[in-house]
Amino acid sequence: MKASNKIFMADDDQDDWLVIGEAMNEVDPDVELVFAQNGEELVTMLNKHHSDHNLPSLIILDMNMPRLTGTQTLQRIKGDDRFKNIPVIIYSTSVNAIEKTKCFELGAIDYLSKPMSFSESIEIARTMREVF
Repeated sequence: MKASNKIFMADDDQDDWLVIGEAMNEVDPDVELVFAQNGEELVTMLNKHHSDHNLPSLIILDMNMPRLTGTQTLQRIKGDDRFKNIPVIIYSTSVNAIEKTKCFELGAIDYLSKPMSFSESIEIARTMREVF
């Protein structure tokens, strides 16, 4: 199934949505960001978009979310044959080395720290965009 020019992002902090959304718009205004408030909502979105044949090119997961953590969501995505080939980037304030290692073992392609400035956000958006 062909991937789209779409990124799914699960993060319970809507301020992070705005920051990465503005940064991505500067890097590539053609990228469509679709937001979920938690991992459970993201999995529901994946199921719906799979049936519509409109999967994202990239998934971005925050680590600390209600319902399903980033790690739990990553495990579900990579455990599902329909979604396991979609690249996943962890995007978090958490820098726990054990958790980071676990995410890579589960199949994350990168683990990025949330930026402190807008210029750092632009660099992160560029990194995300390079995936597809």
